[in-house]
Amino acid sequence: MDKTASPCVRNCTLNDQDICLGCGRTLTDITSWTKMSEADKAACVARGRDSLKHLNRLSRPIDEPPQKG
Repeated sequence: MDKTASPCVRNCTLNDQDICLGCGRTLTDITSWTKMSEADKAACVARGRDSLKHLNRLSRPIDEPPQKG
Protein backbone atom coordinates (compact mmCIF):
# COMPACT_ATOMS: atom_id res chain seq x y z
CA MET A 1 0.00 0.00 0.00
CA ASP A 2 1.30 3.48 -0.89
CA LYS A 3 2.04 5.86 1.94
CA THR A 4 -0.47 8.66 2.34
CA ALA A 5 1.28 12.00 2.05
CA SER A 6 0.64 14.60 4.68
CA PRO A 7 -1.81 17.25 3.43
CA CYS A 8 0.15 19.96 5.27
CA VAL A 9 0.73 23.04 3.10
CA ARG A 10 2.76 24.91 5.75
CA ASN A 11 -0.04 27.41 6.33
CA CYS A 12 -0.67 26.31 9.90
CA THR A 13 -3.33 28.55 11.37
CA LEU A 14 -6.06 27.15 13.59
CA ASN A 15 -9.54 28.65 13.74
CA ASP A 16 -11.76 28.76 16.85
CA GLN A 17 -12.73 25.10 16.32
CA ASP A 18 -9.04 24.01 16.14
CA ILE A 19 -9.28 23.32 12.41
CA CYS A 20 -6.20 24.20 10.36
CA LEU A 21 -7.02 26.75 7.68
CA GLY A 22 -4.21 25.38 5.53
CA CYS A 23 -5.03 21.66 5.35
CA GLY A 24 -8.44 21.37 7.03
CA ARG A 25 -7.36 18.86 9.66
CA THR A 26 -8.25 19.16 13.31
CA LEU A 27 -5.54 19.74 15.88
CA THR A 28 -6.11 16.17 17.10
CA ASP A 29 -5.65 14.80 13.57
CA ILE A 30 -2.46 16.82 13.10
CA THR A 31 -0.88 15.65 16.34
CA SER A 32 -1.97 12.03 15.76
CA TRP A 33 -0.81 11.82 12.13
CA THR A 34 2.35 9.78 12.72
CA LYS A 35 0.43 7.17 14.76
CA MET A 36 -2.40 6.72 12.21
CA SER A 37 -2.79 3.71 9.97
CA GLU A 38 -2.77 4.33 6.22
CA ALA A 39 -6.56 3.92 6.15
CA ASP A 40 -6.94 6.46 8.96
CA LYS A 41 -4.62 8.89 7.14
CA ALA A 42 -6.66 8.59 3.94
CA ALA A 43 -9.87 9.24 5.91
CA CYS A 44 -8.19 12.18 7.66
CA VAL A 45 -7.20 13.73 4.31
CA ALA A 46 -10.77 13.33 3.03
CA ARG A 47 -12.19 14.94 6.19
CA GLY A 48 -9.71 17.79 5.83
CA ARG A 49 -10.80 18.43 2.23
CA ASP A 50 -14.44 18.46 3.33
CA SER A 51 -13.61 20.86 6.16
CA LEU A 52 -11.86 23.25 3.78
CA LYS A 53 -14.81 23.17 1.38
CA HIS A 54 -17.15 23.95 4.26
CA LEU A 55 -14.93 26.72 5.59
CA ASN A 56 -14.63 28.29 2.14
CA ARG A 57 -18.43 28.35 1.81
CA LEU A 58 -18.74 30.01 5.21
CA SER A 59 -16.12 32.65 4.43
CA ARG A 60 -17.66 33.65 1.07
CA PRO A 61 -19.49 37.00 1.12
CA ILE A 62 -23.28 36.56 1.16
CA ASP A 63 -23.78 38.25 -2.22
CA GLU A 64 -21.10 36.13 -3.96
CA PRO A 65 -22.52 33.13 -5.89
CA PRO A 66 -21.14 29.68 -5.04
CA GLN A 67 -18.43 28.31 -7.29
CA LYS A 68 -19.23 25.31 -9.46
CA GLY A 69 -17.14 22.20 -9.08
